[in-house]
Amino acid sequence: MRPMRPMRALLALLILSSAVSAQKQWVDRDFSFRFNPPADMREVSKQEKVQSLGFEAANVENPPRPDSETVTVAHHHLWLEQPGMDVYRRQIDLRLVDEIPFGGPEDLRAWLTASGLEITSEQKLSLPLLGLMVEGTFARPDGVTMRQQVIFLSRLGRYAVLTLQAYDSDFEIVRAEFQDVIESIRFSEALNKQPERLADSLRQRGVGAERQGWGDLQVAGSLALAAALILAMVLGGKGRP
Repeated sequence: MRPMRPMRALLALLILSSAVSAQKQWVDRDFSFRFNPPADMREVSKQEKVQSLGFEAANVENPPRPDSETVTVAHHHLWLEQPGMDVYRRQIDLRLVDEIPFGGPEDLRAWLTASGLEITSEQKLSLPLLGLMVEGTFARPDGVTMRQQVIFLSRLGRYAVLTLQAYDSDFEIVRAEFQDVIESIRFSEALNKQPERLADSLRQRGVGAERQGWGDLQVAGSLALAAALILAMVLGGKGRP
């Protein structure tokens, strides 16, 4: 068990109060995805991903969406706590991707379990979000247990995987803050430059698993895609102190 740190309660109040007072909306317009990350967390730059976190240089680029609907796009964004405020080791990881691969909910659970995540709960998400949230824990190589909330969303043939992570022992302290983050999420076609043309193209390609009904989790491909992404994310994050 980790020893208690001095002034922990005071730091918690500072972190949570600053997040409530100064949240700012963040937007990825190529995917029409927006949400409010905590104000005291920072988005990690491409240089830091490569130099400090061990990402491959080829995997840190977030190319803009071209005019052609036949070209698929993938984006990755990461937020960490500000230096000196890393009390809970909060981490927010966002993967935004096109295309539907294979599988379904059972594949999702199998991938998450194989990654080392022990699933403790599942929750269907309703409007304004349509998707599934899985919560669970995993042990880092140093034995410290981390807890994650993994959120899978689908919208018009585009897919989002948002992971919220912190120490398991402190997760109840940050749970309300993470819930605010989840409730701020908006994922729609409203920000696309040409939403109607994109929608027609995706329908012609047979893309759009949300038409099958997220409420029944009959999504056929999006969950497997999320599982594959989170597998890499969980394995990649275990070594971070």
